[in-house]
Amino acid sequence: MLKIPPVKIVPDSNNVPSCTDDTIASVAKWLGLESRAMFARMWTFKLQNDSPVPKSLLERVEMPRPSLEFLDKIHGLSVRFVSRPDDRSDEDKLLAVIEWQMNNDMPVLVEMDGFYCPWTPLFQQNHLLHSCLLLGFDRAMDEITLMDAFFNEHCIVLSWNEFQAACGSYGIFDHTARAHSTVHWRELLVISLGNEGGLSQLRQTYDDLYRFTDLYADQGFHPNCTELPGILTLLQFIHNRRRYASFLQYLHEMSSSPLLNESAERMLQIISNWDAIWIQWIKIAKTGNKASSRTKLTGFMLQAIRSEEETLQRLVNLI
Repeated sequence: MLKIPPVKIVPDSNNVPSCTDDTIASVAKWLGLESRAMFARMWTFKLQNDSPVPKSLLERVEMPRPSLEFLDKIHGLSVRFVSRPDDRSDEDKLLAVIEWQMNNDMPVLVEMDGFYCPWTPLFQQNHLLHSCLLLGFDRAMDEITLMDAFFNEHCIVLSWNEFQAACGSYGIFDHTARAHSTVHWRELLVISLGNEGGLSQLRQTYDDLYRFTDLYADQGFHPNCTELPGILTLLQFIHNRRRYASFLQYLHEMSSSPLLNESAERMLQIISNWDAIWIQWIKIAKTGNKASSRTKLTGFMLQAIRSEEETLQRLVNLI
């Protein structure tokens, strides 16, 4: 059985579904690799235009995902995800993949239905996907051993039947041996900020954030934002900024540039403001969605957005 310690890649993320981040980071550290370049574009934000079929404000929000492309090209760690059929008819294929990976001393990322994960608060409560790391398979005992980086569980043993019924998809790791040290920090910053020196991407992101704020002031969130999907969307918005602050800290470690460290610290300060705003988003939605309360809160939202925009603009000037 493989021995891979759990890693929490972004501090203060216990209330956010960052389990896939933590699982990938655990494997990267075990291999002696970095992984934070996958957060290079997490500052971006997109608000869809209204459609013929009306959507709530939160349903129009598009947020980026960590880049597996950057993880591969910059750090040399690839993850290829495979979805399983609902009837689990690929059991033999899954078993072959696991045995191949184990024989080559590589783990398997598994995405489980949290409803069937008794070591988590999701157990028999919510059907949310939850990522873990498969470290071993005992064919004689018909048992699977998992590690859960998000919940800091080092050794979870499940029967094969329990495991394969709950596993909805899996990720196959490969170490491609690219050296991250060959990529200069300034090149990573260019990748992060996008085209035209970051100006085009900055305009789009912050135009959409200002538009999002105006629409919130006008209509607020749908009452269902206090249910789990809405709460997770709002939390994910803030967590993406934590991810980006982690990326900036990584660039600082590569470059020793004081401005990069200052920018990372500045982002963390802004995140604390977003945390306070999040609490008010939920409170206002639960107490009648009053226009006066929304108007007051949008002042704090605009302040956070302007601070972010200024921070990103300073980074553009480094390129």
